[in-house]
Amino acid sequence: MRREILVSLHFHSPFSVPMVTRWGEKSPGLKILWIWTLGTAAVLITNVVRTRLQDMEKLLSEEDSMRSESTAPSVERVEDE
Repeated sequence: MRREILVSLHFHSPFSVPMVTRWGEKSPGLKILWIWTLGTAAVLITNVVRTRLQDMEKLLSEEDSMRSESTAPSVERVEDE
């Protein structure tokens, strides 16, 4: 009975092994997949940031043009009769 308990205590489950491996130990296909995934994420994030910046610049330029129109002195044309 005591021997069975000791054996069960020394049993290592496959889940207790750390799943972290070094980059050099990964297969080439897995490396390519990681590079592809990170590259795709970088492109998507860049596109979102660029679009938001363009929208912000467009909004600010519209506000500036509206301000300049509203603050510009209105000149009325007076015709001679």
